[in-house]
Amino acid sequence: MLAVIVTLGLSALMMPLLGQWSVGAPVAMQTWVFNADAETANEGGSGMFVATFQFSIAFGSFFGGIVVDLAGIPVAMYAGAALALTALVTTLLFARTTPAGPVPARRPTGVNVRHATPAPTFWSSRTTIAYPQGMGRRRGFDESVVLSTVRDQFWTTGYEGTSTYDLMDVTGLGKGSIYKAFGNKHDLYMRVFSDYCQDLVSQAREALEDGSAAQPPSPLARLEHYLVSLAEHFGAESPHRGCFLTKATADLAGLDKAVADRARLAYDDIAATFATAIRDAQDAGEVDRNADPRTLGYLLLTVIRGIDCLAKADVDSATLTGTARSAIAMLPKPASPEQY
Repeated sequence: MLAVIVTLGLSALMMPLLGQWSVGAPVAMQTWVFNADAETANEGGSGMFVATFQFSIAFGSFFGGIVVDLAGIPVAMYAGAALALTALVTTLLFARTTPAGPVPARRPTGVNVRHATPAPTFWSSRTTIAYPQGMGRRRGFDESVVLSTVRDQFWTTGYEGTSTYDLMDVTGLGKGSIYKAFGNKHDLYMRVFSDYCQDLVSQAREALEDGSAAQPPSPLARLEHYLVSLAEHFGAESPHRGCFLTKATADLAGLDKAVADRARLAYDDIAATFATAIRDAQDAGEVDRNADPRTLGYLLLTVIRGIDCLAKADVDSATLTGTARSAIAMLPKPASPEQY
């Protein structure tokens, strides 16, 4: 028991001392960033470990014949092991693995770059850069690429079928980096889902707006062109993933209010975009003025969602595009030219 108490006491006393040897002072612990060799984890840290391990051996040689516990085992064996373990843990805590080779000091605008004070022989004497208080490191990844990759993963395997480890694997980011940048798994899902919904609405508005040289001049022709192009896309996709909005609605809307609310907003926006195009068609004399544009907008939205589902069942592309054209043909036409 005496051996255990002495060992714990020595370990507690040695940790602050090792901290002073490793970083110079508590303030330096907050400001200095130590460089390391990739092969040895940290050349200075390794030296500290060796020096402390040798100290442990000396400790054992000195006290080995003096203090013995009740079981006949020298207390120095406990203390020596504790000190060696303390050195290893301290090395791992304060070492940072970076590419091998010296890292030159740089002086970015507004950033103070300081040089290390003379270090003990068991620490690297290479120049190090201190990050000012409150200044985080720049992200080492392209956020747009990460979000696109995450969206594709959720889109393919669904929310429940995607684990945090899957996201770590496809993005190459650690769990801490993902949580710091995007929040938890649900936060990240809502981020990419919301972005997708906004992109979907923007694409519909761009395709149906007047004045685009790439689109037909007639409002009704633009509607037909847009619906047929979607049907062709769904029919040609293999394997068919369908629309992320449709997938999210089917998978989660009944269980997740946030998903349901965002999906409803996207559907409302798309239907409203269709309704605007129908009003333009009414003004152009292509659709009956007495028809309700909002209702017809939701009708076209329902047709598109239905075509998406049919494509997942491997319905042929000709049937899908024919359905899209039929939906436009079924819109109520003016009863007579006198209406306009």
